[in-house]
Amino acid sequence: MSTQLKVSQECQDGARLLLTNGVGFWSAAEAIYLRSLDPDQMFHWPVFHVNVCFCFEVTTKGFLAYHGATDKQLRDIGHDLTAGLDSAIAAGYAPPHAAVRDVIDHLSPSHRSHEFRYLRDKSVDLIPTMNLLGTAQRHLQAVGVQIGVADIEITPRR
Repeated sequence: MSTQLKVSQECQDGARLLLTNGVGFWSAAEAIYLRSLDPDQMFHWPVFHVNVCFCFEVTTKGFLAYHGATDKQLRDIGHDLTAGLDSAIAAGYAPPHAAVRDVIDHLSPSHRSHEFRYLRDKSVDLIPTMNLLGTAQRHLQAVGVQIGVADIEITPRR
């Protein structure tokens, strides 16, 4: 006997909106990266990282919303990427690659403390940008597949 998850339309709509926002943040990060390939342009790494982090955050929250997380529960996670991922895994999310955990655990302290936005510390240990984009893309696609949102595509422009 199989068990099927019955998901309300409200949860489906909320999840789709968050996943769509995740695609938008990913696309913004990609555009910043592509602009940085021009040697006359300064690479705006803080803005790039803010967008990648928000991509991870809202995509993970999309998975949680699909599985019935309340607005309060999502707010309580805040900008803690690790807590969001832990909650999603507890709700059934299967990360597509170990790199998702590694990247999220690495970025979470700086995202949670708003370091990429306000640059209070003098240095932040960064992950190569292509690794971040690729990992975020795999995460977005995995969440989309796992919540049945197959019509949202992420196609790199590089």
